[in-house]
Amino acid sequence: MNFQASDSKSDDILLKIRDMLVQNKLFQFEIHLSFHINKNMTKKEREIFANKIFMIIIKNVPRDEIYITIENDYEDLDNFPGTIGSVTIVKVPGLKLPFVTTSKFGLMQKDMIMLLTDIIYKKEQKLPLYKGKCDERWLLIHTVDMSSGSFFAPSKESLKHNYICAFNKIFFLNSFDGKVHELSSYKKIN
Repeated sequence: MNFQASDSKSDDILLKIRDMLVQNKLFQFEIHLSFHINKNMTKKEREIFANKIFMIIIKNVPRDEIYITIENDYEDLDNFPGTIGSVTIVKVPGLKLPFVTTSKFGLMQKDMIMLLTDIIYKKEQKLPLYKGKCDERWLLIHTVDMSSGSFFAPSKESLKHNYICAFNKIFFLNSFDGKVHELSSYKKIN
């Protein structure tokens, strides 16, 4: 991947967001973004992307709180694109210009309950294809996401969720920290 091109395009997006904050007299805010972009994004696409992030900021400016973090729930991808993990808005009294930043390499936590449930279901459908008798059936799910230097990890809720399935045990191998998590599961009654 061409990190230099990707970095300059990310910087272009951050500058566009900062300029919009200045134009709207929102000086006292520090914005932290967790996102990755397609290195082939055109100038117009970057402008649209920056506008979408700006609209997320405008709709969630903290009133009474010092800061707020808006996590992507991946349900409104038109207004909160899937390449944005989260937006944190910090109120900093006395700041003369807004500060907008993103981590180049970072961790994005993600609620994966539906994704893991879907993976488990698909694997269950293949169980009759396996020949031989087994005392127990274990499933290992290994997920890798290294796009644009970002890593994602399942949320705590994803790891604590009780999955109903035909497997005796389910394990999740997290590429970010190399840890294996045993997921809670209840055996389906057939």
